[in-house]
Amino acid sequence: MLNLLNKATLLSKEITELLNLGDWNKAQQLQQEREQLLNQLPNTVLPSDSRELEKINKISLDIKSMTKDQLDISLNRKDNLLQQIKNSNKSTKMKKAYGYKTN
Repeated sequence: MLNLLNKATLLSKEITELLNLGDWNKAQQLQQEREQLLNQLPNTVLPSDSRELEKINKISLDIKSMTKDQLDISLNRKDNLLQQIKNSNKSTKMKKAYGYKTN
């Protein structure tokens, strides 16, 4: 279980880096890989050692935090794209109103 979570953590870090760089396609691919890893977790046995369980809990919280940060980055990008679309639509309307040709 720790092995899966550690791999998912590494993927999560890489996904965040890619999102910050704007490489959305590669980030999406890695998100799918991470999802496949995390989908394997229910099939693994939870360790009985309390130290192992603490590690699992900490890593799980770290992944959850990174996922939230990634969602925030994605929502911010969405808002920026919507604003660009609105600005483009306004520009097109103004050009039409003043008789400029639009493509």
